[in-house]
Amino acid sequence: MKVMQGLVVLVGVILLVGHIAQAQTTPTKKDQTKKDTSTTVKSTTRINVTPPPPRPKKKTKPDSLRKPLRLAGFRLGADILPTAFGAFDQRFTSYQGTFEILLNNKYFIELSGGVEQRIRQGVSNYTYSSQGFYGRMGINYNMLHRKSKDDAIYVGLHFGYARFDNDISYTITNTANGGDVSGLIIEKQLMGTWLEGNFGFKVELFKNLYMGPMFRVKVKLTGSEGELLYPNDIPGYGVNNAANFAFGYHILYRIPFKSKKRKRRIIITPSTPIKKTPSTPTPPKKDKGDGR
Repeated sequence: MKVMQGLVVLVGVILLVGHIAQAQTTPTKKDQTKKDTSTTVKSTTRINVTPPPPRPKKKTKPDSLRKPLRLAGFRLGADILPTAFGAFDQRFTSYQGTFEILLNNKYFIELSGGVEQRIRQGVSNYTYSSQGFYGRMGINYNMLHRKSKDDAIYVGLHFGYARFDNDISYTITNTANGGDVSGLIIEKQLMGTWLEGNFGFKVELFKNLYMGPMFRVKVKLTGSEGELLYPNDIPGYGVNNAANFAFGYHILYRIPFKSKKRKRRIIITPSTPIKKTPSTPTPPKKDKGDGR
């Protein structure tokens, strides 16, 4: 009996130990759900590579070409270089004035003109003289109009016209008769035309005062040849060649122009329509009777 009881107790102990070991190795429902959710999270998580958002476009300033041209002012001045040359040369005299119309500091409509006299003396006792007036008209384009409201680097095209007289006085010595012979040839009302390409600078040194050099390339179009005397010089153009090159220096004063802004008309409309109330009819007048 004791042996049987000992076997029963041993079997019970073995079964108890096996049950405890199985309980530790088998996961609980909570642990199983945690593992399941972790595996599902790992399986469902994906790395989504999305492209970067597009960069916002920079707001570009509207081109000044789209802006309507408006009158921005006037400039009045002169080309002082020919006058300065005339101060040191008694045989040359030149005075020139310039007037400019400014359009948005982009285009300059230029009108210029002056008077000029040139005297040339030869070795063989002759004196040539040419004197008259000239005028130029053209337009300049400011290549610096987007960066500056005052200064200018410009190119332009101009048409020139001159009206002048020329004469030559000469003396011939040791003639066949043994004396000197003098003479004078005069040609009047001569004319010449040319095209002129300009390139120059204008810098505002002081308020509304501009200075700058300029270069001129002149190409002759037409010109009078004269019946007795071929003109040697054309006022404003120079030597009577097919093309000439000249250099000048402008001093100009700007006359600002302020345009008046138009006042906008404001129309006030009522938010609710105004109802017209019918006028109360006036009662008819009773005729004054005799009471019958």
